[in-house]
Amino acid sequence: MKDRWPLALVAIHWLTALLIVGLVVVGSTMVDLAADDPLRRVLGRLHGVGGLSLGVLTLTRLLVRKLGQSPEPLPLSRLQGLFAGLVQGLLYVVLFGLSASGLGTALGSDWGGFLRGDVQNAPVLSALLSRQVHGALIYALVALTGVHVIGVMVHQVRKGGALRRMVPFLR
Repeated sequence: MKDRWPLALVAIHWLTALLIVGLVVVGSTMVDLAADDPLRRVLGRLHGVGGLSLGVLTLTRLLVRKLGQSPEPLPLSRLQGLFAGLVQGLLYVVLFGLSASGLGTALGSDWGGFLRGDVQNAPVLSALLSRQVHGALIYALVALTGVHVIGVMVHQVRKGGALRRMVPFLR
């Protein structure tokens, strides 16, 4: 077994991270704009395409991970391994949940009409349950990502080897 993730998974990991940052920036900027601001429509289109891309990329990552080879497990205690697996699993659940709740919000409102230009003003989405779930999942994603990064850094400081598995240029 190797001590690194396959390059395809590394690329998907970092592309996903960049896409998430972009979606958070675009989404938070978009909702602060006036309902009739033309930039809101442009950002809404970007956010929709990015959100669908994130769902496809997450599914692809999961399939590549399940079908491909994994590196040697990091030396973790049983409890640490269970916790790391839980965080990883929850990250997948939240990412799929974000894609589904975003799609649900679009389908449960006239968001599509706004993005196509059929409707002048962006619909008010705050009352939709799917939009509320979407917002809550963003906070869950931020928290889980923080736990994930802290876990990697703690392992890197204590035992080393964690970063080089996912950063191609580290030896």
